[in-house]
Amino acid sequence: MKRNAYIFCLVLVICFESISSQTKQLTPSSYIVNSMFMGVNTQNKQIATTAIDTIKPPSFAASCYTTSPSTALVLYYADVKTPHDSGYVSGTNVYGDLEKAQHFVNSTTTTLTGCAVKLHRAFSSTSTLIGTQVKLYSYSGTTPSTVVIAASNLVPQNTINNNGLTVFSFSTPIVVSADYVMSVLLPNHAGDTTAIFSTLTSCNSGQSLSWERASDNSWGTIHTNWNFSTTQNIDLAIFPLKQIIITTDILEIKKDIPYSLMPNPAHEWFSIIKNANSEKPVNARITNITGEVVSDVILTPNSQIDCGQWKNGIYFIHFNDESDSFNLKFIKQ
Repeated sequence: MKRNAYIFCLVLVICFESISSQTKQLTPSSYIVNSMFMGVNTQNKQIATTAIDTIKPPSFAASCYTTSPSTALVLYYADVKTPHDSGYVSGTNVYGDLEKAQHFVNSTTTTLTGCAVKLHRAFSSTSTLIGTQVKLYSYSGTTPSTVVIAASNLVPQNTINNNGLTVFSFSTPIVVSADYVMSVLLPNHAGDTTAIFSTLTSCNSGQSLSWERASDNSWGTIHTNWNFSTTQNIDLAIFPLKQIIITTDILEIKKDIPYSLMPNPAHEWFSIIKNANSEKPVNARITNITGEVVSDVILTPNSQIDCGQWKNGIYFIHFNDESDSFNLKFIKQ
């Protein structure tokens, strides 16, 4: 048991303004088409691209790492010796812990591509065969599973980033739709030690979401194993990377303009002239610049529209042809 371990805090300065919120919403870039085009056939076309966003533990709130960066994150030591030879509560220690992990509550379909972790390297081997990786587990409802869903690439111990995030990637994206646990494998090479940053106890979420896997392969919460009080509930700086789709509207301009307006601008009336030879009526809707419907009309090859009672301003004529949909801009003076 780790109840008799003496714990104190070493405050480290770090600012995580680049870490995005778990509930962050990305709004597609869209805009009104045709507002700058007169007599031009245009349409919206959407392009979907993939991007990577970060998920953070609940206690990594903005108040914990932006408004007070000097008290942003902390490391817990297991002894008071100098140097600290028994390691970290949140990393390698004399108890031989195998992994440190973070539980993520999840109820949506999420595609995970890997994980970014804020690590501190107490000692680094020069061997490229010794290193750290992250593992993905399911959560049974009371404890992490012992079956690994996915494991990342191995990052050599001597390349761990001490000044930022170390990124681990899965060979193929993994889809999860329930709670999951992301763990960090601790090095087992003699002399190598790794620790993971955590939130200050004053920023805890009130949940026991940080876990560790002991030398006997059993899981236990860090809160219970280290006999933390309620105010010492911590979350680890483990940030899963999720794949997101960003949809962007672009403006596509066509060369052929099947209709024209005359005159434009106009005072009392204007004609809508169909350029192609067709007698088939076409539906059209006229709206003002705010999107309010002014009139719905059925157009013949040459239709005259009375606009004398309209307010001066910009209007849009939305055509619904048998083969296409498009807009024209009209100015009433």
